[in-house]
This record gives sequence, C-alpha cells and structure tokens, in this order.
Amino acid sequence: MIKLLLFLSVFSSPWFYFNKIQRANTLKKQAAEAYSTHFYSDAIMYYDELLAKYEPNSDHVKINLAHAYYRSQDYNNASKLYTELTIGSEPGIRSTALCQLGIIQHRTKHYKLALFYFKEALRVNPGNKTAAFNYEFLKITLRKETNTDGQSGSKKGDNESSKKKEDTTPNNTLSTQNTFDANGTSESTMYYRMLYEQQRLSKQRAEKILQYIQEQEMQYYNQLQKHVPHDANKPDW
Repeated sequence: MIKLLLFLSVFSSPWFYFNKIQRANTLKKQAAEAYSTHFYSDAIMYYDELLAKYEPNSDHVKINLAHAYYRSQDYNNASKLYTELTIGSEPGIRSTALCQLGIIQHRTKHYKLALFYFKEALRVNPGNKTAAFNYEFLKITLRKETNTDGQSGSKKGDNESSKKKEDTTPNNTLSTQNTFDANGTSESTMYYRMLYEQQRLSKQRAEKILQYIQEQEMQYYNQLQKHVPHDANKPDW
C-alpha cells in the first residue's frame, strides 16, 4: 500500500510534469538542430521519441518527422505520415502534406497524380506558393512534352514501325499514365494497396484515405473531361 502511494505521488508530482515538458522541449531543440545541420537520421530519432512519448497527437511534430524522412530519402515513411496529415489537419499542414506527396509522386514519375496533389494542395490553401509553382511548372512541362510527341508522330506518319517507336517513348507515357479509372486501376487505388499491403496503415485508415482521394480525383477528372480538345495530339487538360 505504501509502495502504491509512493508510486502515485511520484507521477502526480508537479516535478514529474515539469520534467516531462522540459524533456519534450529539449527533444524539439535537438531535432531542429539536427535537421538544420542535415543530420536527418538524428532528427528522425528525436522527432520519433517526441511523437511516441510526449506529443502523440501533434500534427506539427508529425510533419517535421515526415520532412526528416523525406530529406533522408525514405519516401515510404514520409508518404505514410504525409498521407495521414491530409485528413483532419489544419489547412496549412494539409496543404503542405499534399504538396509533398505531389513531389514524391513526381520523383517516382507518376506525373498526373503529382499534378492532382499539387492542385489539391492549392484547393486547401490557395496561398501555397510552392504548390502553385510546382503545379504550373509540371502542367506546362507535360503540355510541351505532349505537343512534341504529337508533332514528331505526324511527321513520321502512321506506319507500324513509327507507331511502335512512339509507344515506347517516355514522353508518350507521360501523357497517358495515371488517369482515373473507376474499375480500380487508378494510381490512388494502387497507392492504397501499397499502403495496406506493406502494413504502413491500418485497413480502415487506408480505406478512408482512398475514399477521400478518389472523390477528389473524380471531381478533378470530371472537370478535365469538360475541356478535352478535339485534337488527340493535344494535352488532356
């Protein structure tokens, strides 16, 4: 009984909570210093401890941890945290997370899905200058690539050998991949499968994220369909 009272008195003591706050502040400082000096593995360690022991519900800690994973080129863990932050976070953090997901998708050559994430980041926060620049830059780049393909295709004619050559060019792939597919082969569906199969998220959480992304994708691609040009060689936006 005496031991139990001693245990309770220790954890109910103001000093216990003071030490807890002090340790959390120390971890924040250490993490920030490690990040600013490019010691990202140390930053990950500090932010991870901070998130696990002291501030498990802090979106600010989560996004800092995600940034550290991204800087260390651990895109899987970065994507997991960014994806979690796209739901329920404050607009600024949601927009940043969406923009970062777009950057990761661009790095993995999923260009149209990257474009979608940049557009969604702007919808959440129109003042996100990074998302605005990335969206416009990628849109213009894809448009130029598509136009270049169309011009080279018209010069080579419609013979079989030219068609085969065009079908294997990276530029042609750029203009056709990652479109929304209601039958379940879209990039968002494949991304959900990757999240769930690798056990990066619970099934319920992954399904919630999938539903949100698919709803946004459907709205986005429905808007695109209203402006599809008659010339098949032109971009599809």
